[in-house]
Parts: sequence; structure tokens; C-alpha cells
Amino acid sequence: MNILNIKNELSEQLLAACQQSLQKIVEDFTSSLSKDRIYAFVLYPSSGFVDFGLAYSTRESLAKINEKMSSFIKDNSDLLIDNKGSIIPDDYCELTACEWDYIWPHFECFENINDFLDENFDLFYEAEMEPDEINLLFKGIVINVFFELLKRKSFDAHCFENDLLLGVQFPDGNNTDLIKSISKEVNSEYWHQKFIKVVESD
Repeated sequence: MNILNIKNELSEQLLAACQQSLQKIVEDFTSSLSKDRIYAFVLYPSSGFVDFGLAYSTRESLAKINEKMSSFIKDNSDLLIDNKGSIIPDDYCELTACEWDYIWPHFECFENINDFLDENFDLFYEAEMEPDEINLLFKGIVINVFFELLKRKSFDAHCFENDLLLGVQFPDGNNTDLIKSISKEVNSEYWHQKFIKVVESD
């Protein structure tokens, strides 16, 4: 299998995994009669794109996370700068997936693509691709998948806000240039500017 075939297969499988996950998330909200709203939905792969999952956050869960963070900062004065402000940006929890309550939900939806990656990832190295080239390939895949999800109105269900934070984030917080470039392509100007400020404050 050549690199182009792998790219096409990954694109199809990632789109299918996202659609299946979104369907299950909507079902979760419908069955629970929740009035909460999802404001953020990002792909959450391991570093290097060796596997995929997703993360999302809601307004109600964010309020609880912010409350816990405020209490933590209050109890840890060493996190304050000259007693004037926290070193943690105000929007940090809102925009940072590792702080969210919903990480890798419905991970089973990504089994096919993750099995495919496990079986074929070494082909990138056999093709003598550098890490930056591999990242560029996945960048194109991720952007196209989000474009397709938006085109198909996959976020039009009642549990999603009209303007969502989208993109990709990594558990280890690395690849900031990559995640910023993807954000620029898939997010509204409102979300992109907020996201950039938090990323660049790290």
C-alpha cells in the first residue's frame, strides 16, 4: 500500500469514526434529557498521530472545572504573580482538552482506524518520511475531516452550540505550531484568537 492509499484510507476511517462518535454523543444527551451544550469538540490523538480519540467539553462541566480550579489557586498562593493574577490564563480550562471531563469518550468508535494505524504506521518510516512530513500529512487529513463534518452538518444537533471550538490537541501539549495551524483552518476567528492566546501563554 502506498502513502496516497494510506492517506485516503485514513481520511475515510477518521471521518467514519467521528460520525459514529457524534451519533453516540447525541444519543447520550437525548437519553439523559440533558439541556447542557457542547461548546468544544477536538480530535485528541497521541503524540505523533499513532492513534486517535476525541475530547469534548460542555458549559455545565466547564463551570464545575472552573470552580475547582479557582479553589485550587486560592489554596496555592505560590501560583500567583505578585498577588495580582494567576499564572493560569482565565480561559485555560475552557480551551485545554486535558482539563475537560470528556476525554476519549466512545473510544470504541476509533478501533478500526487505530488498528489500521498500528498495522501500517511503519510504512511512513519505510518511505523515509520525516516526522514533520508525517505531521503535515495528518494535518491535511484532520482539516479535511472537519470540513466534511461541517459540510454534512454533523454538529447541528440540539446538544451543540452554533459556534464550536474545533481542531486537534495532544495529551502531552506538544506540537503547538501544528495545532495552531489547524485551528486557523477549522475555527471561527473568535475561537482561533482565544485558543492562540492560551497556547502561546504556555
